[in-house]
Amino acid sequence: MTLIISAIKMRPIRWIIVIGWTILISILLVQPEQNPVINTGVQPGPMSLERELIFTTAHLIGFGITCALWFWAWFGHVSLSRSLFLGIGFAMVIGMVTEYLQGYAPDRNPSLIDFFANCTGALLMAYVIWRKQTLFSHNKFLSH
Repeated sequence: MTLIISAIKMRPIRWIIVIGWTILISILLVQPEQNPVINTGVQPGPMSLERELIFTTAHLIGFGITCALWFWAWFGHVSLSRSLFLGIGFAMVIGMVTEYLQGYAPDRNPSLIDFFANCTGALLMAYVIWRKQTLFSHNKFLSH
């Protein structure tokens, strides 16, 4: 376990994890429903309120993770605020590009709801990171 923790603290390993995640989420979002490259277990079907809620939640979580990982990759290379800005930026660009590319995938269509869920997930995660960092810095300051 210590070996794994040591490995993920290494910057090249961080970048491998972040790029791997970005490739995975991009494939998942652009792949066709009928013949997916990666089987997610989601059965194709007509859109319903339940499916829309499930997919929107998945977008929120997926792009929250994307923002956090891109923040983590940049953290240590640049300032905290710039790392956060880059995390948000990369997550939003990936969300925009994957939604656009869905227009070229068989049986997929771009969705403004999904794009807004991507952006919202990234912004919510950025807020959580910022809040955690500012509280940590404030508590550290008060303890001295």
